[in-house]
Amino acid sequence: MSTWKVQHLDKPLCTVSFIITKNETYNGCNNRMHQDIGTKWVTLTLENITVSDEGNYTCEVVNEGGTLTGTIILEVLAKPFALITLTGSRSAECRAVGGHPATTVWWNSALLNEVSDTTSIEKNKTSTVISTYTPVEDNETEATCTVHHPAFPSPLILTIKIPAAAGMKNMWWVLIPVVVIIVITVIILLLWQISGLRTFSANKRGNTSEPQENPTVIVEDVEPYASFTQKVNTIYNSTSELSEAKMKDLTTDYGIQKIRF
Repeated sequence: MSTWKVQHLDKPLCTVSFIITKNETYNGCNNRMHQDIGTKWVTLTLENITVSDEGNYTCEVVNEGGTLTGTIILEVLAKPFALITLTGSRSAECRAVGGHPATTVWWNSALLNEVSDTTSIEKNKTSTVISTYTPVEDNETEATCTVHHPAFPSPLILTIKIPAAAGMKNMWWVLIPVVVIIVITVIILLLWQISGLRTFSANKRGNTSEPQENPTVIVEDVEPYASFTQKVNTIYNSTSELSEAKMKDLTTDYGIQKIRF
């Protein structure tokens, strides 16, 4: 006699058995299960397997020599369908639908307060994970989510563009006129500087002239004799009173001659 004892994760124990001596089969689980008996082996086959078939499967074989028991754990992988979309003005949503076990989703360069996750269980026991990313920084224009699942040979990477924030758009309208004004101002200053250099060069060439060979020096006509005589008279009057006769004697004795300047 061979018996399969099936313990599903969310159902009570059921059995599928076959009595060789009587050639009788009993199936207390479902019609998608049936066992095949060979001379040296017993096989349980499951058709159209679903997530609900997960559980512990124990094979028990009994004969005249005794009882042989073996257990195997059945895990079912359901490959999810993943996509990324925009929701709201600046929110990106990464959705993994129909995965089993539940899919793991994370965002590149995201903070904890920028991500919110929800997981729901479908009727077929698969899971749908929805992860929403709302960037805090206004300058972020791209979002990338990575989906991990055992059914994927490698993580799935999805990227989407995020519209610029309203503040950033308004800032461009302010920055563009400012940049234009600065450029025009720089051009005007450069043109003014170039024009000033040309004017300076032209004036320099126009003022060039040969120096005069014999410049005329104007010397004011003064009367040094009068000044000298006045000075002498001042000294003369302040020192002593000399008579004209004595002055003549001095002139005669010492050979002093009057000099006119």
